[in-house]
Amino acid sequence: MSESVENRYFYLKLYRGNALAKYWLNKGEHGHNICNSNGHPAAAIYFGDINLEQIKDYSLGNKKEYLFSIDVALEDELDKGNISEELKGKFRDNEYSLSDDAKVTKKGRGITTTGKYGKEKIIIEKENEKLNIYKRRSCQSWNQLKDFVENAKPENRDKIYNLIYLPNEIYITKAVSEVYEVKPYGSKYAEYTQQVKKYNVKTGEDILKVSLQEVLKKRDRWDLPSLVSTLPCDHFLRTGTYREISDKETKEILSTVISGEKLNIKDLQKKEDKDILNYLGIYELETLLFLILYHNKCRPSSWRGGTVEKVDIVGHPSQPKVTIAGKDFSKDTLKFQVKRKGNKQEFKKEVYYVCIKKEGDWDEDKDPFYLGRDWLWDAVLESKDEIKEWLKGVLSWIDGIESLEFNQ
Repeated sequence: MSESVENRYFYLKLYRGNALAKYWLNKGEHGHNICNSNGHPAAAIYFGDINLEQIKDYSLGNKKEYLFSIDVALEDELDKGNISEELKGKFRDNEYSLSDDAKVTKKGRGITTTGKYGKEKIIIEKENEKLNIYKRRSCQSWNQLKDFVENAKPENRDKIYNLIYLPNEIYITKAVSEVYEVKPYGSKYAEYTQQVKKYNVKTGEDILKVSLQEVLKKRDRWDLPSLVSTLPCDHFLRTGTYREISDKETKEILSTVISGEKLNIKDLQKKEDKDILNYLGIYELETLLFLILYHNKCRPSSWRGGTVEKVDIVGHPSQPKVTIAGKDFSKDTLKFQVKRKGNKQEFKKEVYYVCIKKEGDWDEDKDPFYLGRDWLWDAVLESKDEIKEWLKGVLSWIDGIESLEFNQ
């Protein structure tokens, strides 16, 4: 593979759910013309009125933003946990309003309040007989902003790839300019304002952080392996704006998408045949479990996954004794949630889990309802040949998969 998996890949949303992706990726006169991009498409992220100087300040390690200072005489009140009208007035005088549910924390050295974008934390520090008021920056949002700015710098561009998903296609881009600000105010930006009005973007508040892009690949999502094409199903990625894709197998696949080469089974550096399961997408994993249950007389359904929280497949054993790969499934109703990554906080004793993850991350004796990769592979090994052929079929995009011998 010509592209190293040491390169970094970021899932990028151009406003909510990529609603504005076509606008920013359009090179025509009705596209990103507000950026004067000289023929290049662009990527823009929002995050309100945060500016580049503030992002730089954060990237240098300053995780708090100075707001103003108040008289030290109010220290006693804060130490008692009180927020008086006088204190609220001091905040209003400095154009920062405390919400009705604001509370004093940390023995008078903090305040939690509800702001425009949800919960905010105020830090109070005493210095030179003044109380300095700071707003704590949310790491999740600021880290995304920092990455977006840092990745567009010339020294980083050749090893950073951005993935932008539309319903039927995926764009892979890299930055060709540093990030700059666009404030979409006034008639000059009427075209942009009309484009975004239907998406409820408050253009009067947002300072757009924009970087010009080069489109390296534009691919039909349905021609790509499931692990890549279903990436927007990942909860962590889709609830952010600019987040790094850390899954090793996904990065290996993406490197071949960019290079145009085919991933070879010899390139996977797998220690055992069961490692091939790591390259299945979540829907393929669900289908594999469905087939295993079906061929073991458990009468699985698939529709329940859309209506019941944390349940993807429901099975009903059709005989008193059902054992699959050494596990007893002799219950009236079997409920399964299928995951590629495990999270112990989500364990529910009545739900069986199937998870593709390194063994040793759970204790089968303490968590007997958690089914890992070893169990899934054993179930494949003892299954009918048609399931094994199905598995080879869905992984046919891997060169050499036909040589897989299903060894224990």
